[in-house]
Amino acid sequence: MRYILLFLFPLAISAQSDLCLDCHETNIEPSVHVDLECLDCHTTMDVELHVDDGEIGEFSQSEACGSCHEDEWDEHSTSVHGLTLNGVDLDHASCVDCHGTHEILTVADRESLAHPANLVATCGACHANAEFVDKHDIAIPDPVTRYKLSVHFRVLEKSNYESASCNDCHGTHDIKNLRHPESMINYWNVAETCGECHTDDGEDAPTRPDAFHKQCKTCHEEDGGPVNCAECHAM
Repeated sequence: MRYILLFLFPLAISAQSDLCLDCHETNIEPSVHVDLECLDCHTTMDVELHVDDGEIGEFSQSEACGSCHEDEWDEHSTSVHGLTLNGVDLDHASCVDCHGTHEILTVADRESLAHPANLVATCGACHANAEFVDKHDIAIPDPVTRYKLSVHFRVLEKSNYESASCNDCHGTHDIKNLRHPESMINYWNVAETCGECHTDDGEDAPTRPDAFHKQCKTCHEEDGGPVNCAECHAM
């Protein structure tokens, strides 16, 4: 009788979510979206067609995520991930790839896909995949292995995850190709990016040694630009 009434009268939103959970064993209790209803995110879903014919409908992240997270969506849309994400090629990182689906947790939660403890695995799902890297001609073939050999990774857990992880050097929603002038790892921006942690006072991370970094020839090249940290320190 419940399904017959579905076609005769519009269901209240809470009733619609209850109806979804009758079939879909999805636990959203731990999620930051626990107070949302199914149709708040599944905006294109026609409940009647879904129950009657199994019609799923196309999931729109621009509506599901972008309608609430407008600034983040705008940033992602102009990022290296967003610019290559379109209706034809969906082989690039979208909201659900980095944050999850029904189980999205706050970034501060140790179990979150976006927590510093898990970013290596989250980003590595694509960037440690040799086939994916080759397909998209990514410049650094295995950054995950290189990062795990770095001092940043070695002290990550010891520093209560204050050490640099992927997002600290590359950004979050606004990641740019390294050749982009606004990229955090662009040649002209690397010194500033590293300087966010490695300040002269050494308060939060080891200081830039005065004996080397403050010599004129190491801070200023012939064209007057700053030295690129990556030339001497592997990223």
